[in-house]
Amino acid sequence: MQNQVQLGVIFQRRFSPGVVKLKELLSQGRLGKINYAGCYAKLYRSQEYYDSGAWRGTWQLDGGGVLMNQGIHYVDLLQYLAGPVVEITARCATVGHERIEVEDTAAATVTFASGAIGIIEATTNAYPGLVSRIDLYGSEGSAIIENDDLVYISLKSGEQFSTSVAADQVGVSSPQVTDENHEQQFRQFIAALQNKETMNVNGSEGRKALEIILAMYKSAFLGQPVALPLTDSLFLRDLAAQSAKRKGFAMYAIHNKQ
Repeated sequence: MQNQVQLGVIFQRRFSPGVVKLKELLSQGRLGKINYAGCYAKLYRSQEYYDSGAWRGTWQLDGGGVLMNQGIHYVDLLQYLAGPVVEITARCATVGHERIEVEDTAAATVTFASGAIGIIEATTNAYPGLVSRIDLYGSEGSAIIENDDLVYISLKSGEQFSTSVAADQVGVSSPQVTDENHEQQFRQFIAALQNKETMNVNGSEGRKALEIILAMYKSAFLGQPVALPLTDSLFLRDLAAQSAKRKGFAMYAIHNKQ
């Protein structure tokens, strides 16, 4: 606030009713200690999608592939619901598209500060575009978010909570997205500015998912586990250069063995 301005980051999926309800239950400890948390973004983007703009699939202008462009919203939900990540071991690759530098498929094992373990999976090769999901398994119950909707919850206490499937699933396989959650977040932005309050999704919140994805890139690039918080991002320069040369995500550990 040194310059008397606020920074807000668009993570509209946090504002969907299902996510809001699950966050409330987690804050109340209803699921107990989270033991496992998984993030699965099974999307589809055609070759024509990447060919439609020279910036698509490049490190310089796209900033990354399925993780950075599409999957970041679900990576954000994972850490928002399950808590901070402390270590990641990842693999990223370009396997289903041509003429792109960035990853179209990624997978990682994740260790959370709470001691929970989990998985991050993301791809734009899942024709025709399948469900994107967050799984949480706790000592007192389990919950599943699909496409922002709380579709399943079961608690040992026997408490019942209604779940519903969203009628409009656009955005799962389509580059288009609905605007209802965006509207809710913009309303919060405006209220924060009017009342001189901190935005719910400020710069610090936005950085969390970004750091997780950069840690995945670093782990895949170096072929080793990476601890968070990150100490540097200089590896991105070499990663981008190697990926541009190879026309695909470059993993030093893999290529150096060949």
